[in-house]
Amino acid sequence: MQVTLNKVLEDKFIICSCEGAAEKAIVDLLLDNGKLCFNRSALIDGECTRIRTGNKIGETFLTRAYNKNIIILRILDREKEKFSLPKVYVLNRNIEIISVVTKPEIEILHIIAEGLFEDFQRATKRQNDLHPSEFFQDYATKHFRRKTNIKTAEFVYNFYSNNIPKLIDTINIYHRQTHQSSYDLSDLLS
Repeated sequence: MQVTLNKVLEDKFIICSCEGAAEKAIVDLLLDNGKLCFNRSALIDGECTRIRTGNKIGETFLTRAYNKNIIILRILDREKEKFSLPKVYVLNRNIEIISVVTKPEIEILHIIAEGLFEDFQRATKRQNDLHPSEFFQDYATKHFRRKTNIKTAEFVYNFYSNNIPKLIDTINIYHRQTHQSSYDLSDLLS
């Protein structure tokens, strides 16, 4: 059994690296509504980042001295994505790297939120390589009757900002339906 992220993140500085704009928007919405097991004061510089490479994270965040241990919290859609920090940034530091996985893609949350999970499963049986983003983009274009880019922060804010309980319910449903061994967004909820 995994240790709860609440315990792991406790009393540490966090670098929260989000894979895309949609992931960052979801984490920001949850942070701003006090729904995560940490708050902005735990984040280095008070913000999540879209920086994803070890070199760039090191250059941006790890050239300073800190009086607490550091955790790099990666929000991404693949468990096995390669990540390493250059040794110069790790020397004499306790830096832990934790992945929170949203596989197959963050757009699976939108599918669940709209009650389309079974439709998506049926569609993937017909079209084996169908991604959640493709399925939901098609749905959004028809449903909202205009071309909309579902991968933008603006879309995510508009979709969830007035209904944070729906976002939380969706995250919990996703957790129950996926049964993955890695951490997922539900592990970050307060």
